[in-house]
Amino acid sequence: MKKIKISEKGRIAYLCVLFLVLAFSLTAWRTSQNARRLLDGDDLTVTQNTVTATTAETLKAVEIPISNVPDTRESETEETKETTENIQPLDYFISPVEGKILSHYSNGELVKNENTNDWRTHNGTDFAAKSGDDVYSINNGIVTAVYVDSLWGTVIEIDHGNRVTAKYCGLKENVSVTVGEKVKSGERLGNVGTIPIESDSPHIHLEMRSGGVLINPIDVIR
Repeated sequence: MKKIKISEKGRIAYLCVLFLVLAFSLTAWRTSQNARRLLDGDDLTVTQNTVTATTAETLKAVEIPISNVPDTRESETEETKETTENIQPLDYFISPVEGKILSHYSNGELVKNENTNDWRTHNGTDFAAKSGDDVYSINNGIVTAVYVDSLWGTVIEIDHGNRVTAKYCGLKENVSVTVGEKVKSGERLGNVGTIPIESDSPHIHLEMRSGGVLINPIDVIR
């Protein structure tokens, strides 16, 4: 039988094909082993760690500010974490100022706002007063927020216990209380200022909520 001579190029091509076959076989074997480990649950820890890391990265991304507008809200302190469990609210509320009612709570009805020349709900009661008059806490409570609003002037928010909260709008900036401070019924909070979005007449706009729902302040104030 005549022997077939394989050229140098032929041997190289043969070796390359053999290498590719071995590489393909090794890859197929490793893939089958990984699939078996997944079915047996061997990679459960690795998978869980990967999901946890991905979740953490997602949450971190959510916290990144989406604009250059600064967050002016005060950071929560130990004082603001205090609950109202130790507050003993009185069974009645007093007026925040010594003045007559200038504008009533609209109970969801639209009313004409002369300053903005549009119709909107009036979510509180306006009590007439003189500029600089004292503003009083309508019941025992704890101050939860103090801030300046471009529409409502200086605002004080107080938790009066029993799920009743009140928002006092239209004070001067130099208020007498701070966040986390406990106040008593009739205690001075500050002085009457202005409310840009409402009447030019000095007054205090008082909003009240019970369990987060708006209520008519006159229904509970003596």
